[in-house]
Amino acid sequence: MKKFLLGAASALVGIAGAVLLHGSFMLIEIEGSDMLPALEPGQKALVFLLTDEEEIKEGDLIACRPPFFQIGGGHGPLVRRVESIEDGELVLSSDASLDGDDELTIAAGDVLGKVVTF
Repeated sequence: MKKFLLGAASALVGIAGAVLLHGSFMLIEIEGSDMLPALEPGQKALVFLLTDEEEIKEGDLIACRPPFFQIGGGHGPLVRRVESIEDGELVLSSDASLDGDDELTIAAGDVLGKVVTF
């Protein structure tokens, strides 16, 4: 009986850990060439969803909700680099930009998470 209870408790802890881990991360596929050379089209990126606003720093890669509907583009999360953080807003840019014209400003609440592995 003791072995059965220990096995059941271990199974419950394992299931709870798997649910917590699964809910903390998201795997996304990079669409487009905006983040070249850091991220290539079709490459997978792991995003940590439980990132606090205070943990995001300039130079970090983040995933965010697209701020507008993109005609002919993807509908998934955008991955961009944080250029600056001011008053609860983040200024984002892509690595492939040559002229800096593609900067995007989003609210901190639109951040899905921080890219931790790619």
